[in-house]
Amino acid sequence: MQAVIEISGKQYLVEKGSKLKVASQNKKLGDKFVVSNVLMTSDQSKISFDKPVKINAKVLEDGLDKKIRVFKHRAKKRYRRTQGHRQSYTMLQIESIEAA
Repeated sequence: MQAVIEISGKQYLVEKGSKLKVASQNKKLGDKFVVSNVLMTSDQSKISFDKPVKINAKVLEDGLDKKIRVFKHRAKKRYRRTQGHRQSYTMLQIESIEAA
């Protein structure tokens, strides 16, 4: 069974056992929680949009993504600025997808 879920304004296609890297959540390592915003489910050839589904997820890790370098410049003006940024993330593992 597959499902499309929405977390932090982004949509993810998940199935049992899959891992996702999502925007940082306020959860601790090892926490289990239920994903409530399920947009679509698919069971082999059947697709449904309004079937109630319970998706259980577990937090595997919190961390920082790779560094992104932002470089701004204006030609012939001696204007150069370099800035770096590391986005925080939470790694989730989908433990089960159950029909409610």
